[in-house]
Amino acid sequence: MPGIEDVGTYDVPVEVAGSGTTANNVARQVLTLSVEPPPITITVSELPDGYPNRDYSAPLSATGGSGQHTWSLNNSELPDGLELNRASDGSWSIVGMPEKSASRLAPYAVTLLATDVMFPSVTATITLSLWIVPDLSILTTNIPSGVSGTPYDTTLQSFGGIAPYTYAATNLPPGLSVFADAGGVWHIGGVLPLDVAGSYDVTLTATDSDSLAQTDIMRLMLMVNEPETPSIAVITTYLSPVTNGESYAPFMFEASGGTAPYTWSAAGLPAGLTLYSNGLLAGTVEADAGEYTITVQVRDSSATPLVATANYLLIVTAGSTAAVTGDDSTPASSAGLSSALVGAAAAGCSMSGSDDGLMMLAVLIFLASMTALRVRAARHAGARVSSNTGRNTA
Repeated sequence: MPGIEDVGTYDVPVEVAGSGTTANNVARQVLTLSVEPPPITITVSELPDGYPNRDYSAPLSATGGSGQHTWSLNNSELPDGLELNRASDGSWSIVGMPEKSASRLAPYAVTLLATDVMFPSVTATITLSLWIVPDLSILTTNIPSGVSGTPYDTTLQSFGGIAPYTYAATNLPPGLSVFADAGGVWHIGGVLPLDVAGSYDVTLTATDSDSLAQTDIMRLMLMVNEPETPSIAVITTYLSPVTNGESYAPFMFEASGGTAPYTWSAAGLPAGLTLYSNGLLAGTVEADAGEYTITVQVRDSSATPLVATANYLLIVTAGSTAAVTGDDSTPASSAGLSSALVGAAAAGCSMSGSDDGLMMLAVLIFLASMTALRVRAARHAGARVSSNTGRNTA
């Protein structure tokens, strides 16, 4: 089989003689034989997430062609702070430190072009998603009411930044504190003493694990009621993030107190989501990526209805860009030769000519004389090829 050093174009003279002895029984033709380089296959299928102000490295890899490739961006851009880099050993990576301004709720669609060093016409492309993780945001925007003289517990949730998170709170009612359980889940909990009824303006602070720590602050109103005081409260504490174009997992809002059944309504929902009167939140999000403030109201069934409201932060992220590859290195085909070149076609050979029988004979001549052709092929190819080695810089 021809190797990479045999890539080139060859003129193959062919002569076919008939059974007679006259000159008219001899047919001569020069056929063109092309040995094509193998196509490039990009082997990197995903890019790791990046974080603002933290070092980033994503090795790039491909096979095929001469084994030596250059990389470039194809009608796309990298997040601020990142660039394509060629190391001294010839390996390529996306490296740098994403700037804080590069974080967002949608991935970057990065289209990469791999080009063969020896055969510039042999290329391949791929489009990959690159996430720069958004800033830390506290998702817990509502906490349930408590009753003096009883236990109290609610969990805390955040999004973005670098997990795990830690929390602190000020102006909690007596008996309550912020703590992490054995599983790393954070709570506001404890036992509310008697005679602490009232409203408490709680300031909750979340901090992520980045060496350059991010913080987010949320003000929460915690109501502590006297025992036996008629009241109603929304006890759902947060809404999970959702990706646009995807269905929101059916979710039931919860309330406590008052007289069931409850009637629910909402304002500020992103397009595609519906809050039904029974408290079911469902639908397929059609809105753009972003942060949406939603106000939810619940009303009970008592003669003089009790009403409670709660505000929530719903984060909508953009969907990832699926890896899309393109191979621009497919060689031109030759008509009438597919049945004759069973072995040679697999090696990247093609021939052109006007006589199928002559082509078949030329293939036999070519395979028989490959040893001699290798010297000529090296001259056509320009140089011997040395394989490159990739380095993982992650």
